[in-house]
Order: sequence, then structure tokens, then C-alpha cells
Amino acid sequence: MNDALSIGPFTIPFTTLMAAAALAAAYIYIRYGTDFQKEKYKKIREEGLNILAAGIIVFLFGTVLLRLPAFFSDPLAVLSYPGGAEEMLLAAAVMTVYSVIQVKKHDLDGAALFRVIFTMLVAAELIYHFFLPSAGGSAGSLLPFAAHPVSFYIITVGGIVLYWIHHKKRDLEQMVLPAVVIWTFSRWLIGFSDTIHTFFMVPVPGAYFWLPAAGAAFLYVFQRINKKQVTAWKS
Repeated sequence: MNDALSIGPFTIPFTTLMAAAALAAAYIYIRYGTDFQKEKYKKIREEGLNILAAGIIVFLFGTVLLRLPAFFSDPLAVLSYPGGAEEMLLAAAVMTVYSVIQVKKHDLDGAALFRVIFTMLVAAELIYHFFLPSAGGSAGSLLPFAAHPVSFYIITVGGIVLYWIHHKKRDLEQMVLPAVVIWTFSRWLIGFSDTIHTFFMVPVPGAYFWLPAAGAAFLYVFQRINKKQVTAWKS
């Protein structure tokens, strides 16, 4: 197969390898292209990478947990089964739990950790679609192209969001929530110009894109309440 890498009985799709390379490039962007390059954010960067790595592992091998009876009867078939929407949701759940544990364990800034993970995902998807562009559904007669340039839409939205978060000289806490909401709404809307909603070309329900916004809103409210409690205690 020209679009996959075979290692023994396992077959790794080229799209998966490209996603891994895009995530690596996104980490380089975090490390050298944002405020998180500072030494004081070293632990945040490391934990963000660890959490994403855990999510990738769960996505790739979560089929084992979701199809345990089939795994016992034919393990190679299950291991070679491509991850889909269920595996992605399982990975998101594991990443969320892991994030909470690490924040409590290492006394990390939860908002900063969220920004690192969100930035790496947005940057990685931007890079991914730059090198593996995809076209969507029919654009109709009103637009100058036959099919919607889905990858162009995703790259444009991702670029605007990354610039907004990391290069506008404002309070990051105030900037992140609206940026996440804009990205969420835009990615959800872009899905309607494609044949189906996808994330890294994995078909997913459109509702999945609202999960980051819900997480960011919860984190924002939690931190506001926590700040008020600390201020009241100090008073």
C-alpha cells in the first residue's frame, strides 16, 4: 500500500504518521514561538505534551477497550482497526482526567495547561491540512470553485486563533475563552461545507467540536470563583 506503512502485522496509515509529525511541529511552535518558551512554563509544556501523548495512545489503541471480546478472539484484527469517533471521545476523556490529576499533583496553572494543549491541537491541525489538503462538498454556482476548500478554511481559522491567543498584547485569560469559542463555532460550521465533520480527517459528530468551548467556559468560571474566594480570604 502506498498510503500506509507496514511494520510486521501492523499497518500505520500515512495520515496517522502525518498527524504525529504535525503534533511534533506544533510542540516546536509552543517551545520556540510563543510565550510558553519561557523557563517558568517548562513544566506546563512537558505536561501538555505528556497529556497529548496519552491521548494519542488511547486513540490508537482504545479500540481494544471498546471491543474487548473481539480483541480476545482476534487481537491483530482489533489492533489494526483504525480509530474513529468513539476512540477520539475516549481519548478526550482520558486527557481530561489526566490533566486534572497533573494539575493537582504538581500544583500547575490549569488555564495555562489548557492553553498549551489547545494551541498544540490547533497548530497541529493547521500544519496537517497544509501538507494534506482536502476538498469538501460541492460549492454550488455562487462560488468560484467547484468544491469547498475545507483545508483552506481550517488553516485560516487556525491561524487567526493562534495569532489572537499568542500575539495580541492583552490578558491571556481574557483572550482564550472567546478564541476557543470562535474556533469551536468555525470548525463546527466548516463541517457543513464538507461531506461530514472531521478532525484530522477522522469522521466525528459535529457536537464534538463544542467540547473544548465547554471545557474552557468551565475552567474560566472555576478560576473566577477561585480568585474571588482567595480575595475574600485575604481580606
